[in-house]
Amino acid sequence: MRKILTYAVSALALASCSSDSLVSDSPVNNEAPIAFNVGQRNITRTALEEAKYYDFGVWAYKTKSGSFDVVMNNYQVGCSGYGSFKKEGATDGTWFYDGLNSQVLRYWDLSYDNTNFYAYAPYNTAVSFDKDTKTITVPASVNQAGTDHDVIYAGTKMTNSSHVKVPLEFKHLGAKVNLKFYHNIPGYKVELLEVTSGGNDIQATPAKLEGTTYSVDKYFTESKATIAYDENMVPTATVDETGEGNSNTNLVFKLPDNKVVPAVVTNGTQTYLVSPTTYYAVAQPKTSTTGFTFHVSFKLTAE
Repeated sequence: MRKILTYAVSALALASCSSDSLVSDSPVNNEAPIAFNVGQRNITRTALEEAKYYDFGVWAYKTKSGSFDVVMNNYQVGCSGYGSFKKEGATDGTWFYDGLNSQVLRYWDLSYDNTNFYAYAPYNTAVSFDKDTKTITVPASVNQAGTDHDVIYAGTKMTNSSHVKVPLEFKHLGAKVNLKFYHNIPGYKVELLEVTSGGNDIQATPAKLEGTTYSVDKYFTESKATIAYDENMVPTATVDETGEGNSNTNLVFKLPDNKVVPAVVTNGTQTYLVSPTTYYAVAQPKTSTTGFTFHVSFKLTAE
């Protein structure tokens, strides 16, 4: 009898110089310094720095009666204690920007009503912002597939008189892909097999179905993207449908240390065997006909 191993694939969508036109660089009139409090909105409760985002870039513009004046021009904000960032006297996990790239501490300007913040991560000088269209542009060289992280973005409007930390909740631009296994073969033990010395035995091949035949195809590995903000600071991300770089190379996932696959659970919470590899993919064009075929070796042992 033909037996089937069922696997689940989880895809979760997911320096500027001082200027008189900027907010004051010293505390006057009871002004308070601008500071940040960041997190991830639609992915996980893991702290941003624990998810390997050690810095982010931000544009800030103060507003009043139609005026739209710059406060931060692609400022780099780093997390003390992570990567190469360290601020003297600050506890690990504190986000700061003063001292980075000759940046100075900014203060809330009480002569203006609000300040809008447009942010993305990780920081990159190639990312740009158009103040007229309120749009961040992420070039393809920055929005790339990988195993560490993808590009994330956030935005918020703050009341200057509130003097509170700016809360930035980031959303993912790409997709997080990982693999979880369970089996539904009664009376058998299912075990994943290691057939290579490195344990990279789960292979996902990009393929295109033509009639009844699959052939290796290409998928996009990088693409230009834009993030546009409306008047309420709600962002909309758009990925270039034409893509940029592409590849027909397999996606490779490592086998879990424990290779015995748990059985399906009919009552209670299902447990899974999880690959330690996480892959962050760029969004594919809607017209793409490329999919992935997964190759996994396993053995069945009758119980």
